[in-house]
Amino acid sequence: MTATTLAFDGVLIAFGVLSVAVAWKLLRGRISRGLIVAALGLVLLSFAHLSETLLGIYFDFMGEGRPELVHRILVLLGFLLLVYGLARIGDELRRESERAVQAETNLVEAQEELRVSSEALEQRSRELEDARAEAAERSPIRVILVESNPDLRRLLTILLAEEGDMQVVGQAANGQEALTVAGQVRPDIVLIDDALASRDEIAALKSAREDAQVIVLATYPGGLWEALAASASDYVLIDSGSERVVSAIRRAAQRGIAVESKPH
Repeated sequence: MTATTLAFDGVLIAFGVLSVAVAWKLLRGRISRGLIVAALGLVLLSFAHLSETLLGIYFDFMGEGRPELVHRILVLLGFLLLVYGLARIGDELRRESERAVQAETNLVEAQEELRVSSEALEQRSRELEDARAEAAERSPIRVILVESNPDLRRLLTILLAEEGDMQVVGQAANGQEALTVAGQVRPDIVLIDDALASRDEIAALKSAREDAQVIVLATYPGGLWEALAASASDYVLIDSGSERVVSAIRRAAQRGIAVESKPH
């Protein structure tokens, strides 16, 4: 009987160790309060039964008196700790499962947001490619510069070269050269210094190419009405800034397109 009891106590202790190992595995090697409490309960249960067996072997204890009371208290406390620890482990596993589900949900949402962002980025990329292709298909605005000052011509050339839709196709230092260049390169815009932009000069440039738009680049605002009366498209002060000059060229080019598109 004693050997059988010891064997059962050994099985109980082994079961306790196995239960702790399984709980440890389920918790992925992390220490938890539930696991500690359950392990303590198993230890108390194992010790309670083993102590009763040892008392029976060495002291002929038959389950009476204070030792029996202590034994029962240890068993009760062990069961309480075991049940409480298992409940805590279950709660910890439940929270772990909820966190895993929430993490999976967040991952799915993040993947969806990434997909939407990727589609929007692809759409934007296609729009940019289409815009680049459309810009490449459009011919640049062809400009000739009529200015006696070579430094200013060089500055204007650099300025217009920075614009993707403009190209300086010719330069002239006086009216006669301007007429020759205009006849050769067929400009869309003639940007001419006000010192060279007499009424006759503007009329001659318009005759050289009917749909060419003449823009007078002026130092002072005094000649505005004369230039407009001579059929100049615009009158731009040189001090008004590069944006004003570029804007005037684009507006005049649009008017030139409108002239070309009219039925004759």
